[in-house]
Amino acid sequence: MGCAVERVTERRAIAAGVDRWNETVPGLGIEKWHVERSLFAPFDGVSVCCLAVGSEPRAFAVLKRLNRATPTYDATDTAWLSLFAFTDRAAGRELLDWITTDLRERDISELSVGGAPQHLLAGIPEQLPESHVETLTEAGLDVKGRVYDLHRDLADYAVPDRCRAVRDERSDLELVSATDHDSDLHRLLADQFPGRWQYEAANICRRPGGASDYWLLRTGDEPVAFVRSNRHDGPYRGPNLNWGAQFGDSYCGVGPLGVHEDYRGEGLGLYATAAVVDRLAAAGYDHCVIDWTDHLPFYDRLGFEPFQTYRTAGIDLCG
Repeated sequence: MGCAVERVTERRAIAAGVDRWNETVPGLGIEKWHVERSLFAPFDGVSVCCLAVGSEPRAFAVLKRLNRATPTYDATDTAWLSLFAFTDRAAGRELLDWITTDLRERDISELSVGGAPQHLLAGIPEQLPESHVETLTEAGLDVKGRVYDLHRDLADYAVPDRCRAVRDERSDLELVSATDHDSDLHRLLADQFPGRWQYEAANICRRPGGASDYWLLRTGDEPVAFVRSNRHDGPYRGPNLNWGAQFGDSYCGVGPLGVHEDYRGEGLGLYATAAVVDRLAAAGYDHCVIDWTDHLPFYDRLGFEPFQTYRTAGIDLCG
């Protein structure tokens, strides 16, 4: 017997679906602030669709799409499965089949698990029950590599000697908040990082105080690198804060970061990150999280260690 898939829009029904996820993966519980940020206040051009089977529900999914190209980001051929949980495996499979059929009819070419704008998850978390993973693969999704969330206790944080050496050798370097240099930030992103990072910055900086989440490394008056930071009490609670509360009440996050192509290979990315973490530690934050990365050796130099593992997964809907 087929299962009726319904779009749910009422907050109570969406909360029931989120509860289904929280019961399935209690260690990665979605809180109200996650829901408000990711589902009810999406970035420009992002369409959020919540789907359920049954009123309980027996299966629930959150799907995101960029429904129109923005001036800085065109991923209109991609959809993201942001949450997926069920109590009835047949209902879960029926829901996935409905999703892939619907996306094909909309000429969407790729469905990825996690990694959406304002993502809740970077992929399939290792805590997801094997029955759910098997249901995803049975529906045609290919499980690929691994990415990680990292953590560092800031109680004993100190800028590494190798980063201090970069600063000593380059007296022209200056780390500044983008609060008073937002035009420089957007110019650097447009020139060097057009796409998702530029798109995210445009959305975050539209919020009151949003530019204060960004830092610029400058040589003279020229920006050569950027780093984004988020704070639990800051203007925008980015995805790198999703699971920070498990470490305490005072936490922050760092990333993404990027270095101008003319200045790569000089240690500036590591230096800028170390300097931003140092500012956050000095401001009284006790823990720092970096989300969705496979650059473990890079961040290990600053003392960050993995605490959460995800498997990346997706399906080519044109195949």
